Amino acid sequence: MKKNVIIILSIIIVLVLCAGSAYLIDKSRMNNKKPVIFSTWGYTYAPPIEHENITEKIPNATKESVVTVIPIKENEDLFINLSDAWKYEVSGDETEEYEYAINFLNLDTENKMTLYSYKNLFGVCGTGLETKEITLDDGNIASVGYYDGNERWTFINLGDNIVIQNDGLTVETSNEALSMIKTMKYVKTHPGHIAKIDEYVDSEVNENISNTGEDDYSMPEAENFNNGKINIVTSLEDKLTDNAAWCGTFNLIWNDLKNDLAKQDIKFTENSDVVDNLNKGTFTADELSEDSYYKTYGTPTLELKKEIEKAIKEKFNETSDILDSFNWEGHTEDDYFLYSMLKKKFEYPKVFDKLENGTFENFNNVKYFGIKGGTKNEVREQVQVLYYNSEDEFALKIKTKGNDEIIVSVGNTADNFLDIYNNIIAEEGNYKGGMRLRDNEIFKMPYITFDLKEEITEVENKPFYFSNGDEYIIEKALQTIQFEINEKGGKVKSEEGMMVNKLAAFIEEPRIFNVDKTFTIFLIEEGKELPYFASKISDISSVQSDVYELTKSKK
Repeated sequence: MKKNVIIILSIIIVLVLCAGSAYLIDKSRMNNKKPVIFSTWGYTYAPPIEHENITEKIPNATKESVVTVIPIKENEDLFINLSDAWKYEVSGDETEEYEYAINFLNLDTENKMTLYSYKNLFGVCGTGLETKEITLDDGNIASVGYYDGNERWTFINLGDNIVIQNDGLTVETSNEALSMIKTMKYVKTHPGHIAKIDEYVDSEVNENISNTGEDDYSMPEAENFNNGKINIVTSLEDKLTDNAAWCGTFNLIWNDLKNDLAKQDIKFTENSDVVDNLNKGTFTADELSEDSYYKTYGTPTLELKKEIEKAIKEKFNETSDILDSFNWEGHTEDDYFLYSMLKKKFEYPKVFDKLENGTFENFNNVKYFGIKGGTKNEVREQVQVLYYNSEDEFALKIKTKGNDEIIVSVGNTADNFLDIYNNIIAEEGNYKGGMRLRDNEIFKMPYITFDLKEEITEVENKPFYFSNGDEYIIEKALQTIQFEINEKGGKVKSEEGMMVNKLAAFIEEPRIFNVDKTFTIFLIEEGKELPYFASKISDISSVQSDVYELTKSKK
């Protein structure tokens, strides 16, 4: 009897040890973000997927597909391209496992796939599992799970506990579903605001836009994307529009006008914030290396123009985009032309990856470069995190081969460049988190190219004085800003020219104070509020006896 008990106890102990070992193995694999071998043991868990990317094998959305907006929460919508062979239904019932579910039904086969927003991590079994990747249109990576060599996927892990499960789709409809899933994008909106579908799909693919709200979403006109929508501001303190650019070339010559020529602040009859900010002199040549800029001023002659053209050719191998826009004849030695050019070119130590096109707020098909899952460490090391509060509020720094640093800030709500920059410095000083991008972290940066030319009319044709009393006006002020940034580096070029003319001295005619027509006279004691005598005289003959009318001769 005792022998049987010992055998049974031994078997139980062995089973417990085996189960415990299996648990520890799977727990270790989950901690190391690997697929489990035996079970998830009650945990909801999905390992990160780093396998073959099959994005290029996915068929494009059909021409019958339209962008559909699916309201998810009070401040969150889901965008997806749906063909006319599919319909969706949102389940508003929250369960212990998930917050919501969306069924996507294929009308041809009457089979479906279901999107779940799980409250905890999604668990899969690693036995027979083959995982691949797809890159969504917004640049995010999704994991696609296949079991036992089946061509039909079983699940798609979109991250953030969002998982799509295949509920009986055929191989063909599963592949079609992938083309739709690739277009998925979650859009956060402000309370009471409905997200719009601006340029979400190519207008040649989709002429009709579908949504569940009552608003009419229209495609933006092409001119909404041109460079004319970027405004030049002349100082770091100027208030910003949605799209704005600044470069210090204007400040360089304004400082020369104020400090070297006028020798005092430039004051118009009614100064604007633009002029007040320029007079502050916040940005000076001390912020630039000598080899990055050129500036000069002098009497506006063709000789000065040629001198400038020669100087920028020798220093930057550049020609001017603005000098021919000024009048160089008919000036005197008291007139001035002020000029500056800045040119910078920078390269990263290592080239960033070109990423899949994605979205930028409400715009689609946006080109990006940056860092993805498999990017080498030597590329990651070029990016330094300055601070990170959330995906909607962070700043980072990109290193270059030279002395230039690129600082990118998202979510900074200050209304001018100086306050934005100072906020970055303050946040960086208080940040205690990691400064390096971890291996599972991504960074994407849009390609940028613009070429601006603007006349600064706020300062033109308004009289002002030099400290010696001479009166001047700014006849014309022009600024250009060219900027480009891509996966290899970037460049900045900016010019500023200003024609300043002396106004001819104005000799005032002597004033004439002859009381020889109707007048009024008052007598008042000094310091009193009201006069004690008043008289109005229209007929002088009533107060003088020896007068006669001009139409009559003296007797």
